[in-house]
Amino acid sequence: MENQRRLANNINRYEAGHSGAPRKGAALLQGIAMAMFFTPLSLLALSGLSQSQMPAASGLINFFRIMCGGFGSSIATTAWDSRTSLHHARLSEHSGIYDPQFVQATAQLQQIGMTPAQSYGVIEHTLSIQASTLAIDDIFWFSAVLSLALIAFVWLTKPIHGEHATVDIGGH
Repeated sequence: MENQRRLANNINRYEAGHSGAPRKGAALLQGIAMAMFFTPLSLLALSGLSQSQMPAASGLINFFRIMCGGFGSSIATTAWDSRTSLHHARLSEHSGIYDPQFVQATAQLQQIGMTPAQSYGVIEHTLSIQASTLAIDDIFWFSAVLSLALIAFVWLTKPIHGEHATVDIGGH
């Protein structure tokens, strides 16, 4: 029950030192960008094809969309891991015995009964969570900006008009 209450409290509040608005804005921007990218892209890919060629072309488009989505997921996961390491290193630079906030935090944790090693462990765990949160922010913003750039590219592309091209789809 306690975990459910904490989860409900954290749904609209994030722990990276600022409100959830930047993350929500990036996710909204990315969602709008995807809708404005894939619909025109499909229309462009199918323009100029005859009715008999559309099923094969649609299947090919879906195959490449799913395959590239797999590549994108792998790249995003690798980038998330890399950015998490970067943010963890940057946050750790400000955590040490010469930082007054670090000393104060460890003292407060020790006042509630933790050993010095346990207080360092709590701070390390918190740093890891914050680094991961900041890294996913980076991934969301990058993918949102990339989506906007691709939208501009797709919307500036002219569809094929006129006679339908003859395409051999492998039939004998």
